[in-house]
Amino acid sequence: MRGSSLRSVPLTAGALLSLAVGLVACATPAEPTPTPPADISAVVDVWEQLSGADASTDHNAIVEVWNTLDSCFVERETLDVEALGAAAIDAMTSQATVLDQPDSEHLSLVAIEAMLDVVDDPYTTFFTPDEYALYSEDSEGKFGGIGATVGLKDERITITAPLPDTPAERAGIRPGDVILAVDGESTEGWTVTESVLRIRGPEGTPVRLRVLHEGAEEPVEIEIVRGTIEITSVEWRLLPDGIAHVEISSFSSNTDEQMTATIEKAIEMGVRAMILDLRNNPGGLLSTTVNIASQFLVDGLVLYSVDGNDHRIEYEVRPDGLAPDIPLVVLVNNGSASGSEVLAGALRDHDRAVLIGENTFGKGSVNLPHNLVDGSGLYCTIGRWYSPDGHLIEGEGLAPDIEVEPGTDEDQDLQLDRAVEYLQSQVAAGAP
Repeated sequence: MRGSSLRSVPLTAGALLSLAVGLVACATPAEPTPTPPADISAVVDVWEQLSGADASTDHNAIVEVWNTLDSCFVERETLDVEALGAAAIDAMTSQATVLDQPDSEHLSLVAIEAMLDVVDDPYTTFFTPDEYALYSEDSEGKFGGIGATVGLKDERITITAPLPDTPAERAGIRPGDVILAVDGESTEGWTVTESVLRIRGPEGTPVRLRVLHEGAEEPVEIEIVRGTIEITSVEWRLLPDGIAHVEISSFSSNTDEQMTATIEKAIEMGVRAMILDLRNNPGGLLSTTVNIASQFLVDGLVLYSVDGNDHRIEYEVRPDGLAPDIPLVVLVNNGSASGSEVLAGALRDHDRAVLIGENTFGKGSVNLPHNLVDGSGLYCTIGRWYSPDGHLIEGEGLAPDIEVEPGTDEDQDLQLDRAVEYLQSQVAAGAP
């Protein structure tokens, strides 16, 4: 079973890794059907019989989840309502054989998660009321956790990035680490969201992780004391030859403001070229991503999305960017996901930057949270992101123009060195 379940989702903020959608509305079918199909009605009937509860189809989470999937899910044509209904009934019946009096909320959760197992989309997940409230708190910008982001890679919960100066980084958590267990419980079969909810928690409380470091043969046990995570998402420094190295760790609500201040300061200091470092950047807010891309572009598209009705929504460059001509390199790796892939793809498709590093993560789903009547929620994949030239990000990611593996020496950054070398040649070629 999937278990209660965000993604590419963070152990820090819910907006990260799944490019949060404030600008995309859920697709609505031309003729919505408020009455559920027979297979879903049968699920509700069994739920009533086993729990002793009285269902209202207008306010039943099982029905609401189905209606949301039927109207919004990006691949609605693949939804097999008969299989969904059968899986839900089997799961509830199995629970009823081991419980004297099944709780109605528990049975509802069991049915919904059995349905979502059939849907088989890692970013379409269900939240109980408590989980949805926790998810909603992420927008406040402060949260208790270890300070890392996770994704689902090869069906395993995998760290995409520990955030700088956080409990996770200090404890030795690294990009590519596989989380095998949390507090002694195996993560096998967990969704990204479930891992986030299980690892996060109040400041000062411990969580014990069984971690398989990338390239290691044996896992290690790491205990981390959670902290309050606050993110400064833009940091920069001036390198020789007038090259600015700008690291963007996520796209939060004020990252575009931080980026504007950075560009203004860099221009004031006479910077001649810029490296945008998106390595281990898990993504964030769509509006912020579009705003930052627009600082370096003149016009055209930043990206577009396509939903389950083949409805295309375009996100255009916003006017008056501060740095439309400055030579650019974008650093990426397999921890660059979602919003960072959108930004990198836009800059490359507009011939504004080359990508240096490694293939990106491949998180290109449009995800939208739906608040259900009982306070629970469904986080539903409603579309796919595409770069301006039509490159599908989901599952594929972006291949770099110049591939550079990371150095084995912690004091050596071969990818950054190659970016500096490339820009030095560009600046020299354009010198008067």
